[in-house]
Amino acid sequence: MHFYFDENIPTSIANALSEIETTLGNTSTSTVKITELGKSASDESIVDYLLNLGTECVLVTQDSDFRIGDLVTRILNSSNIGLIVFDPPKRGYPYFKLFQFMVKKWGDVQRLSQEDFPFGYRISPRSLTKI
Repeated sequence: MHFYFDENIPTSIANALSEIETTLGNTSTSTVKITELGKSASDESIVDYLLNLGTECVLVTQDSDFRIGDLVTRILNSSNIGLIVFDPPKRGYPYFKLFQFMVKKWGDVQRLSQEDFPFGYRISPRSLTKI
């Protein structure tokens, strides 16, 4: 499974999760930071990019634009994209706390990525909600 991280997830966290997967021997899993589109890529261009891949993949973000609206509708009407929205507290997390939160919830992400596509979930510190 390929996990794509948008610019709202620090590159170092995406890399760390990739390293964890590799260490666990999950060679069929890869984490990719979306860099081909540039740092200021629009959310629409990210969704277009993933749709055009044509293979099943999961977009991982903490961008509030991916909670409701047209982008979510496009993803949930696709045949190849899963959506995971990490939703830290309103005041956000300092970097290390965000890292701990994402690592702690990564098992949920792995489990959810086994569902039929498309899918969408919001993961907060205390809940997991279907979008």
